[in-house]
Amino acid sequence: MKTGVRCLTYRKSWAQHNDPIHFYGYPDMLRNAKTALDKIVSDFYNQKIYKIDAKFVGEVMGKSGVNLKEIQRKTNTNIRISNEINEEGTRDVMIRGDEQCVEKAWAWILEVIQKRKKEEEEKEAVKKFEFPANPIIHEMEIPLFYVPRILGKRGSKIRQIHKVSGANLSFEEFEIKGHKTLKISGTRQEDVDRAVREVEDVMRRCEKYEKGR
Repeated sequence: MKTGVRCLTYRKSWAQHNDPIHFYGYPDMLRNAKTALDKIVSDFYNQKIYKIDAKFVGEVMGKSGVNLKEIQRKTNTNIRISNEINEEGTRDVMIRGDEQCVEKAWAWILEVIQKRKKEEEEKEAVKKFEFPANPIIHEMEIPLFYVPRILGKRGSKIRQIHKVSGANLSFEEFEIKGHKTLKISGTRQEDVDRAVREVEDVMRRCEKYEKGR
């Protein structure tokens, strides 16, 4: 911040770190300079310490620290993550800067973590069930649009279909031409058929909803 004042500082002693700073200028300029200096000091000492699960540190940092550098640059903060892991498996995140900037940086970090958690939950939801011996298997090619609807929030819908039908359902990990393969298996044909109907019903209701929008 430019205030138009002259600033002069000198060291009384090399052993001291509280050296005075002298400002020279008109009264209005001096007031502006004091306001600017107060903000700098306030930002310097405004530090908050948060805790994050140690397993998410890599996600927050990014490759070669690129994610953390971007957060610091765009929020105008200084962020340091402790190398030590606390007893509860967390690591301290120290954020320094203007109060609003600190809150913005922390919100950004939480968003990164939540995104990673969601990815892990979805991956957990699509884990393959243990297939019974000599199962009856039916495969369905599901358009990608319907995949999250069939999975449901945190895998709730696919678990519900499994519960009501007795069949096991799992998506293949990779997509092919805008589709994912849903494998349905069970020891009884009626269980597999029931699961197929439940899946088709989910897609039918989604399609009806989209057309009605």
